[in-house]
Amino acid sequence: MPIYEFECPKCGKRYEKLIGINGEKRHICPTCHKRANRVYSTFRTIVDFRDGWDVGLGEYVNTKKDRERMLREKGLMKQGKPDEGRWV
Repeated sequence: MPIYEFECPKCGKRYEKLIGINGEKRHICPTCHKRANRVYSTFRTIVDFRDGWDVGLGEYVNTKKDRERMLREKGLMKQGKPDEGRWV
């Protein structure tokens, strides 16, 4: 069964729920008991470097060195390591 993510428009709580494929698209918020809406889950993973379009940067990157330079220029990398508090 897939895990869906819901967000309550009333209290703003965001949570996950395991629901069958034919299950409902709306759910009741466990906090305020109002109807919550299903939202798209967002995640990003970098497994390996390959040249091409970098979605996170919004630019074409030729080499790993170019990518690191672009991250530094945008303030997303400090002292050679990605900034832990930001998306990279």
